[in-house]
Amino acid sequence: MTLDKDDILLGLNFAGNSIYAAEAEKREGQIHLITVAESEMEYPFDFSAIGADEYVSSFANGINSLIDRVGIRSKAVRFALDRRMVLLKRLIVDRGLSDSELRQQVEWELEQLLVAPRDEYNVGFERLGPVSENYEGVIIVAVRKAVILYLKEIFKQTPLDLTVVDVDIFAAIRSLWGDIEKASDGLSALVDFGKKSIFFTLVENGKYFLSSEISTSQSEGSDLSRLNANSEELARFVEEELLRLVQGIGDYAVPQNLQQIFLAGESVDMEIIPHLKQRFDAAMVGLADPFSNIRQRLDAESESLTKEKPEKFLVSVGMILT
Repeated sequence: MTLDKDDILLGLNFAGNSIYAAEAEKREGQIHLITVAESEMEYPFDFSAIGADEYVSSFANGINSLIDRVGIRSKAVRFALDRRMVLLKRLIVDRGLSDSELRQQVEWELEQLLVAPRDEYNVGFERLGPVSENYEGVIIVAVRKAVILYLKEIFKQTPLDLTVVDVDIFAAIRSLWGDIEKASDGLSALVDFGKKSIFFTLVENGKYFLSSEISTSQSEGSDLSRLNANSEELARFVEEELLRLVQGIGDYAVPQNLQQIFLAGESVDMEIIPHLKQRFDAAMVGLADPFSNIRQRLDAESESLTKEKPEKFLVSVGMILT
């Protein structure tokens, strides 16, 4: 069977100085994962890099090196931006608004939120569904056009056509709760441990609900930086932040108990898991595994990555599920 180029999918994301990739074939409507890979970059891809022409070739070289090393076949790429490079805002609006009425509401909110002129941003929004009899949730996403233009300049120096740009947290949610019909009813959480911060996301019935970020950097004076060597104290902190977010749901709907807690990111402390299980004894607590529900035809190198650090590929796998 000969596959059309559109039937080979590539998801890519940057995290710190690392590139994560997942490539899949689409056969008869089914996705088969064929490659996962990671590679290091010379510089981290963050706001400080945007507009720096001298870094473009470096980022492109990192991508090209990964393509050559593992034999990526796709000619198109779906890229996930770090959530810290976009503005995310959840709104509660009256149910029954028309699309034009909702857009007016979104534009009014943007006037309050954006720190630069509106025409410097690409903006999208999506209805999240009802939160009560009279209200529904809406998520707004805004990204500076300069970020998208910079990405395009990077991929011009690769053999890949940039076809989709999404946000990493939405890709991660697709990896874990992509099949809404099979998603866990009720409230779940994703806790992403980065090198400089921890990102907390609440997911209701398989859809984004709320999020927060806490710095772990000593340079920023974070009290949490001292907890990195103490799993029990770190578990206590995670519990406190999750419960604070859950209680915050009271602004939108009736708070619920957490049903699932998934851990992901570059800096997950495995020893935190038993402590969290004690604190959330009614919830399922474990590492996020994007490979558990996807068909695989992997070589030995890719298969070893899926076993060693599956949580690192949560976002790249989510991008092939768009």
